[in-house]
Amino acid sequence: MSGFMFWRSVGDAASAEALASPLPGYYDGPADAYRHIVGTAELRRRFGFGTAYAIATGNEVLGTHERNQPPELRQMDDHNNAIGFSMGAGAKTYEEVVRRARAAIEAAIAHGGDGSDGTPRWQGTWGEPRGRTAAERGLPVQWPDGIPSARDYPFGAEQFGTNGPNRTMTPRQREAATLERLRDLPTGEWSEADVRAVIGSRPYTNSSAPEHRAWRARAQQYFEERTRQGGASNTSQTEEKACGGIASVRAYTRSGPSGPVQVSAHSRTVTCG
Repeated sequence: MSGFMFWRSVGDAASAEALASPLPGYYDGPADAYRHIVGTAELRRRFGFGTAYAIATGNEVLGTHERNQPPELRQMDDHNNAIGFSMGAGAKTYEEVVRRARAAIEAAIAHGGDGSDGTPRWQGTWGEPRGRTAAERGLPVQWPDGIPSARDYPFGAEQFGTNGPNRTMTPRQREAATLERLRDLPTGEWSEADVRAVIGSRPYTNSSAPEHRAWRARAQQYFEERTRQGGASNTSQTEEKACGGIASVRAYTRSGPSGPVQVSAHSRTVTCG
């Protein structure tokens, strides 16, 4: 799977799931097919088909041209990736992706891993990485009740996917739906994600928008409320105080070249390091 940018998390989860599975053949065998299917299905669930296809296919192209991958292995990977793309189209969570992938592998075991009837495909001979004992694994398999890789994968919930009820909306439609939901919701009940959505919206950023002042006032109210709740702290007590998060800054007056400057309450990103 891909190691590009934040998509690495998907590849890491798929690799961890395949390594922890009772399947033999992490290289070119059943565990290899399982890894590809979990990875591409989760890419599809989280980022949509276009992005998932670009990442997975780009990885296979690198394998063909830079790692001298044999044609039969490229065909096998493309076959299993296609199964993953289809599987991830309707999955809501990472757990659902893994359960579906396991069912697909079970069907492939019944077919001997030849890829017939749209089942996953693997080679006749396979290998294991160092430390993974082939003798401890065989077919058929007894799956664990849980999802081992889910413990260290923070993006498995439905909220991180593209298969929710808003998946057919355009970005502008999703923005309008979010603002409509927040319009009458007290700012004290807003989440960090809510205020981020408001600050990034067109009515907030476009000074000529009809509701520009109203949304800016509501965002300011959000931060002022968090400031009061936090006492002397400038960071909301209800939000995570981790680097990369959002901090609220109270209104204050500072000196300027032409006299005092009033700074409204606002948010800022907390950088790491």
